[in-house]
Amino acid sequence: MDRECFGPPNEEGVPSYDFSRELSTERYEGYLATYPFRGYMEMFTPDYPTTHNKFLQMQNDGFISEKTRAIFLEFTIYNFNLGLYGVNRIVFEVAAAGDWTQSYEIDVPLQRHLQPLGTGTAEDWLILIFEAGLVLFVLRYVLEEASEFVGVESKNNWISVSIKWDYFLDAWNVLD
Repeated sequence: MDRECFGPPNEEGVPSYDFSRELSTERYEGYLATYPFRGYMEMFTPDYPTTHNKFLQMQNDGFISEKTRAIFLEFTIYNFNLGLYGVNRIVFEVAAAGDWTQSYEIDVPLQRHLQPLGTGTAEDWLILIFEAGLVLFVLRYVLEEASEFVGVESKNNWISVSIKWDYFLDAWNVLD
Protein backbone atom coordinates (compact mmCIF):
# COMPACT_ATOMS: atom_id res chain seq x y z
CA MET A 1 0.00 0.00 0.00
CA ASP A 2 1.39 3.33 -1.06
CA ARG A 3 1.77 5.75 1.87
CA GLU A 4 3.87 8.57 0.42
CA CYS A 5 2.41 12.04 -0.11
CA PHE A 6 2.01 12.98 -3.76
CA GLY A 7 0.48 15.60 -6.03
CA PRO A 8 1.29 19.22 -6.71
CA PRO A 9 2.46 21.24 -3.70
CA ASN A 10 -0.07 23.45 -1.96
CA GLU A 11 0.57 26.95 -0.56
CA GLU A 12 2.81 25.53 2.20
CA GLY A 13 4.88 23.44 -0.21
CA VAL A 14 3.41 20.13 1.00
CA PRO A 15 2.07 17.66 -1.59
CA SER A 16 -1.72 17.92 -2.01
CA TYR A 17 -2.62 14.33 -1.25
CA ASP A 18 -1.66 12.92 2.14
CA PHE A 19 -2.13 9.36 3.38
CA SER A 20 -4.81 9.12 6.09
CA ARG A 21 -3.92 6.77 8.95
CA GLU A 22 -7.19 5.75 10.57
CA LEU A 23 -6.79 3.91 13.86
CA SER A 24 -9.78 1.65 13.17
CA THR A 25 -9.01 -2.05 12.94
CA GLU A 26 -12.13 -2.67 10.87
CA ARG A 27 -11.83 -3.65 7.25
CA TYR A 28 -14.11 -3.50 4.22
CA GLU A 29 -14.72 -6.87 2.58
CA GLY A 30 -15.07 -6.28 -1.15
CA TYR A 31 -15.62 -8.72 -3.98
CA LEU A 32 -11.94 -8.86 -4.92
CA ALA A 33 -10.09 -8.13 -1.68
CA THR A 34 -10.29 -6.83 1.87
CA TYR A 35 -9.40 -3.17 2.36
CA PRO A 36 -8.35 -1.34 5.55
CA PHE A 37 -10.01 1.95 6.49
CA ARG A 38 -7.10 4.13 5.51
CA GLY A 39 -5.66 5.57 2.35
CA TYR A 40 -5.88 8.77 0.33
CA MET A 41 -9.03 10.79 0.83
CA GLU A 42 -10.54 13.82 -0.81
CA MET A 43 -13.60 15.63 0.53
CA PHE A 44 -16.14 17.07 -1.90
CA THR A 45 -18.67 19.85 -1.38
CA PRO A 46 -22.22 20.27 -2.72
CA ASP A 47 -20.90 23.20 -4.79
CA TYR A 48 -20.80 21.82 -8.35
CA PRO A 49 -18.10 24.10 -9.86
CA THR A 50 -15.74 23.52 -6.92
CA THR A 51 -16.25 19.76 -6.99
CA HIS A 52 -15.90 19.61 -10.79
CA ASN A 53 -12.63 21.58 -10.63
CA LYS A 54 -11.40 19.27 -7.87
CA PHE A 55 -12.21 16.23 -10.04
CA LEU A 56 -10.29 17.72 -12.96
CA GLN A 57 -7.32 18.51 -10.72
CA MET A 58 -7.34 14.97 -9.31
CA GLN A 59 -7.43 13.57 -12.85
CA ASN A 60 -4.47 15.72 -13.91
CA ASP A 61 -2.51 14.89 -10.73
CA GLY A 62 -2.86 11.13 -11.18
CA PHE A 63 -5.02 10.57 -8.10
CA ILE A 64 -6.33 7.43 -9.78
CA SER A 65 -3.61 5.46 -11.51
CA GLU A 66 -2.69 1.90 -12.45
CA LYS A 67 -1.80 1.35 -8.77
CA THR A 68 -5.37 2.08 -7.63
CA ARG A 69 -7.22 -1.01 -6.38
CA ALA A 70 -10.40 0.49 -4.88
CA ILE A 71 -12.34 3.75 -4.93
CA PHE A 72 -14.94 4.48 -2.25
CA LEU A 73 -17.58 7.17 -2.68
CA GLU A 74 -19.45 7.73 0.58
CA PHE A 75 -22.23 10.24 1.12
CA THR A 76 -25.39 10.84 3.13
CA ILE A 77 -28.72 11.93 1.70
CA TYR A 78 -31.88 13.09 3.46
CA ASN A 79 -35.45 12.51 2.32
CA PHE A 80 -37.55 15.45 3.50
CA ASN A 81 -40.84 13.71 2.66
CA LEU A 82 -40.15 10.71 4.91
CA GLY A 83 -37.67 12.32 7.32
CA LEU A 84 -35.09 9.56 6.74
CA TYR A 85 -31.35 9.61 6.21
CA GLY A 86 -29.63 7.30 3.76
CA VAL A 87 -25.96 6.47 4.31
CA ASN A 88 -24.56 5.44 0.92
CA ARG A 89 -21.36 3.76 -0.20
CA ILE A 90 -20.41 3.10 -3.82
CA VAL A 91 -17.31 0.94 -4.22
CA PHE A 92 -15.33 0.47 -7.41
CA GLU A 93 -12.73 -2.29 -7.26
CA VAL A 94 -10.03 -2.86 -9.85
CA ALA A 95 -8.73 -6.37 -10.43
CA ALA A 96 -5.08 -6.98 -11.26
CA ALA A 97 -6.13 -7.76 -14.85
CA GLY A 98 -7.83 -4.36 -15.13
CA ASP A 99 -11.46 -5.46 -14.78
CA TRP A 100 -13.72 -3.20 -12.71
CA THR A 101 -16.46 -4.33 -10.34
CA GLN A 102 -18.83 -2.07 -8.53
CA SER A 103 -21.16 -2.39 -5.57
CA TYR A 104 -23.69 -0.12 -3.92
CA GLU A 105 -24.80 -0.19 -0.29
CA ILE A 106 -27.36 1.96 1.47
CA ASP A 107 -28.18 1.95 5.15
CA VAL A 108 -31.27 3.77 6.42
CA PRO A 109 -31.00 4.29 10.19
CA LEU A 110 -34.22 4.72 12.13
CA GLN A 111 -34.91 8.18 13.50
CA ARG A 112 -34.95 6.80 17.05
CA HIS A 113 -31.32 5.72 16.59
CA LEU A 114 -30.26 9.26 15.71
CA GLN A 115 -31.65 11.06 18.77
CA PRO A 116 -31.57 10.23 22.47
CA LEU A 117 -34.95 8.72 23.41
CA GLY A 118 -35.99 8.78 19.75
CA THR A 119 -38.71 11.17 18.65
CA GLY A 120 -40.57 10.96 21.96
CA THR A 121 -43.53 8.97 20.63
CA ALA A 122 -45.25 6.28 22.67
CA GLU A 123 -43.76 3.62 20.37
CA ASP A 124 -40.21 4.86 21.01
CA TRP A 125 -40.78 4.87 24.78
CA LEU A 126 -42.29 1.38 24.67
CA ILE A 127 -39.31 0.04 22.71
CA LEU A 128 -36.93 1.73 25.16
CA ILE A 129 -38.74 0.15 28.13
CA PHE A 130 -38.63 -3.30 26.51
CA GLU A 131 -34.92 -2.93 25.71
CA ALA A 132 -34.21 -1.90 29.31
CA GLY A 133 -36.22 -4.91 30.53
CA LEU A 134 -34.23 -7.20 28.25
CA VAL A 135 -30.95 -5.81 29.57
CA LEU A 136 -32.09 -6.33 33.16
CA PHE A 137 -33.22 -9.89 32.36
CA VAL A 138 -29.85 -10.76 30.82
CA LEU A 139 -27.98 -9.15 33.74
CA ARG A 140 -30.03 -11.13 36.27
CA TYR A 141 -29.42 -14.37 34.36
CA VAL A 142 -25.66 -13.76 34.15
CA LEU A 143 -25.49 -12.98 37.88
CA GLU A 144 -27.54 -16.10 38.68
CA GLU A 145 -25.13 -18.28 36.69
CA ALA A 146 -22.13 -16.57 38.29
CA SER A 147 -23.53 -17.26 41.75
CA GLU A 148 -23.38 -21.00 40.97
CA PHE A 149 -19.63 -21.10 40.32
CA VAL A 150 -18.29 -18.22 42.42
CA GLY A 151 -18.16 -18.75 46.16
CA VAL A 152 -17.80 -15.84 48.57
CA GLU A 153 -17.00 -16.41 52.23
CA SER A 154 -16.36 -14.03 55.09
CA LYS A 155 -13.82 -14.98 57.79
CA ASN A 156 -12.48 -12.62 60.44
CA ASN A 157 -13.46 -9.49 58.50
CA TRP A 158 -11.78 -10.91 55.37
CA ILE A 159 -13.70 -11.80 52.23
CA SER A 160 -12.42 -14.72 50.19
CA VAL A 161 -13.60 -15.52 46.69
CA SER A 162 -13.27 -19.02 45.25
CA ILE A 163 -14.29 -20.60 41.97
CA LYS A 164 -16.12 -23.92 41.99
CA TRP A 165 -14.51 -25.68 39.02
CA ASP A 166 -17.01 -28.58 39.17
CA TYR A 167 -19.57 -26.20 37.70
CA PHE A 168 -17.79 -26.39 34.32
CA LEU A 169 -17.88 -30.18 34.22
CA ASP A 170 -21.62 -30.18 33.53
CA ALA A 171 -22.35 -29.60 29.81
CA TRP A 172 -25.60 -27.71 30.55
CA ASN A 173 -23.77 -25.22 32.76
CA VAL A 174 -21.21 -24.63 30.03
CA LEU A 175 -24.04 -24.13 27.54
CA ASP A 176 -25.73 -21.64 29.90
